[in-house]
Amino acid sequence: METHESENDFAGQVHDENTNEELQPEITIVNSDIRDDEYELPSVEEDEHEDLAGLKIYSTMSKKELLDKLRVLVDSGQIEAIRRDVDAIKDAFYEIYQQEQEALEKARLSEDYEESEYTPDPVEQEFKAVISKYKTAKAELLRDNENAKEENYKLKLALVEELKELVKEEENLNLTYQKFYDILNRWRETGPVPQIYAKDLWDTWHHCVEVFYDYVKINRELRDLDLRKNLAAKEELIAKAESLLDTVSANEVFIQLQNLQNLWREIGPVPHEHKEPIWEKFKDVIAKINQKYYVHQEQRREEQQNNLRIKYELCEHIEMLNKESYNTPKEWHDAYNRLAELIVEWRNVGFIPKRESEAVFVRFQNARNEFAEKKRDFFQRIKQERVVNVKEKQNLCKQAEDLMNSDNWQETAEAIRNLQKRWRESSGSMSRRQSEVLWRRFRLACDTFFARRSKHFNELDQENIKIREQLIAEIENFVPGKNAEEAFDALNDFKQRWQEMAYLPPRIQEELNKRCRNILDKQFQNLKLSSSERKVLRFKDKLETMSHAKSSGRSDRKFREERDKLYNKMMQLKNDVALWENNVGFFAKSKNADEMIADIKRKIQKTKEDILVLEEQIKLIDKQNES
Repeated sequence: METHESENDFAGQVHDENTNEELQPEITIVNSDIRDDEYELPSVEEDEHEDLAGLKIYSTMSKKELLDKLRVLVDSGQIEAIRRDVDAIKDAFYEIYQQEQEALEKARLSEDYEESEYTPDPVEQEFKAVISKYKTAKAELLRDNENAKEENYKLKLALVEELKELVKEEENLNLTYQKFYDILNRWRETGPVPQIYAKDLWDTWHHCVEVFYDYVKINRELRDLDLRKNLAAKEELIAKAESLLDTVSANEVFIQLQNLQNLWREIGPVPHEHKEPIWEKFKDVIAKINQKYYVHQEQRREEQQNNLRIKYELCEHIEMLNKESYNTPKEWHDAYNRLAELIVEWRNVGFIPKRESEAVFVRFQNARNEFAEKKRDFFQRIKQERVVNVKEKQNLCKQAEDLMNSDNWQETAEAIRNLQKRWRESSGSMSRRQSEVLWRRFRLACDTFFARRSKHFNELDQENIKIREQLIAEIENFVPGKNAEEAFDALNDFKQRWQEMAYLPPRIQEELNKRCRNILDKQFQNLKLSSSERKVLRFKDKLETMSHAKSSGRSDRKFREERDKLYNKMMQLKNDVALWENNVGFFAKSKNADEMIADIKRKIQKTKEDILVLEEQIKLIDKQNES
């Protein structure tokens, strides 16, 4: 009877303790002072980057090495364990891919770039295939996990029913208790269930455990031992929770705290006097962790908002680039360099709020795509223009090559100069390599012609120099006869022959002209002609020069004008002589008058000589007209 009463008392205590502790509100990672809708610990996805320090080795690998490593990981079949490695490999692979695309874009801006037919990268194609295989396996694993959770739910429901049936059995207490612990162990060994069933299942399970304890009326010593074990286990969990305060990684804290929470639920009740203290102590540790990571999360949110603002500003900068007008490859090259700098800045910006990430990324990509499309259109036009420019300069090269072996020196030289002028005026762009090749081809054709022309005229110059040297020697050896007029004509003939000779290069021509002129002047001086004779002979030479222009139709008019001028001058001089002779008779006899008369007479004599020269010159003109 005493035993029965003792068991009843203990059963009441067990029921009370289970009611007060096990039916406490479900432990969360949020303390009572912080609302659930205001704060939550960072999720695994948000803080995943904090645990990637060990994965940085992938950033040093090549695309082929990353592909080989990815294939090994996927083929291992450990899909859940390799998730972070796969993400890091993808980031490293597409970082290399993006760098290659940027290098290709820069190459397109070069004048030497030539567009080639696009060929897919086999490494990238195989990489995508392995990633697709990984995603398929991951999806299958998720389906298997969900199916396993459904099966676990069914198993735990069966265990609940089994526990309910256990309290209905009337067996030996020890045997019943063994069956209870067997059910309890199987419960703990069974995996998680779908989240939507978890709370109701836990509540039902705890209720059945309470009913079992009420039913079996376990003795106080055994119950106390069980409660003390639960107390030690919960104190160990608190110690582990406190150690999390020194953990840097929020992601690791999150996972471990969730595990500790689940373990706390699994542990049964503790002695009544420790129930509230142990619970409050666990809540305090949770609150400290929450407070620490609440501050951390707020800082992250502020940082992410600032990063979001920076990314929107970068989008605006790219959009401003798109509004500018670029008319030369250099301007596009400078604009692309600026875009590349903005892209680097974008990549260096940290994480942003997930709810904003898609919108800002779409805006960023649209701006980049608009720039790329405009640049592509510009260089497509440039490429088409270059094709036209290349054809035009190839045509000029062909024309120059057709002329380079011509012996029609004057006309061909003029034609090639026109081609050179057209070459200079054709300022259209083309690649530097093409420009240099065509320029060398065109210049070779031009140089070939002018080299042949120079050689030809150099040979002619040497022959003409020889002929002029011979004429100079002939003039120098000329001996005038007694007839001064014939000698004068002969010297003029030498002069005419000199002038009719082919021209030489200016420096040589000037030197030979100077020698010939000096020798002719010396020969003319040796003739010892009077001043009047010289004038008449020089005028005769002048008339002969004018007669050579008779074919021009203007020589007759020039002869008439020259004769009229000479005749008028002669009549004027005759009038002057008549006036002076008339005035001489009026001078009185005196010393000064005699000197003046003598001067006038000398003047009259000189004028009469000039009249005779004019008369001879007029006769020469009349004679020339008759011929």
